[in-house]
Amino acid sequence: MEGFVNLLGRTTKLVKRLILGFKYRKMSISHPHLISLKCTVSDSQFLGPVLVAKGCNVKRCDVEGYSSIGENVTISNATVGRFCSIAKGCIINPRSHPLNRMTTSSFPYNRAFGINGSIEVFEKKSTIGNDVWIGANAIILPGVDIADGAVVGAGSIVTKNVKSHDIVAGNPATVIGKRKFFLSPSAKNHWYKWDEEKLLANMDFFLSTDS
Repeated sequence: MEGFVNLLGRTTKLVKRLILGFKYRKMSISHPHLISLKCTVSDSQFLGPVLVAKGCNVKRCDVEGYSSIGENVTISNATVGRFCSIAKGCIINPRSHPLNRMTTSSFPYNRAFGINGSIEVFEKKSTIGNDVWIGANAIILPGVDIADGAVVGAGSIVTKNVKSHDIVAGNPATVIGKRKFFLSPSAKNHWYKWDEEKLLANMDFFLSTDS
């Protein structure tokens, strides 16, 4: 019985790999088997292993390796660096609406309404740096950039750029601290670009604390 269960498990994983490989065959997705079957990824590329949980909607994004995207996250028109952690329920770079026109409705330019108006996209691009942690249900407004090593508290609404290694929280998000580890003279910088061999050789560094 145990052998049958193991065989079934291996078969299920193989089928998932085949399905996801076919689904994302037209995109540069290096590890499609790490993407949940219950999410949507379109017009994007993943440049390394990226975990994507169920319910996510990722479109027009470039995501670097070793990053993880939690359940029910929506990301649009953004770049995400390496080693990022995006918790469940986050919204990054939501599409904006025009404030300088007669209406904020999308009916004049949204084909779904069947009106032959001009097609415009009121959307800016956002950049999420390396080793960024974005807490659950945070919202990053259109065009906002989050620099390397920054932390965004859960439930925050980020309305302006966040500097490297700053910790921000609130609505609107403000700086409440700095990641102390990176103020240490012994801290190693620019490790984001290390290859897998060097990462594994320096695991003690990643598991250490500055308490």
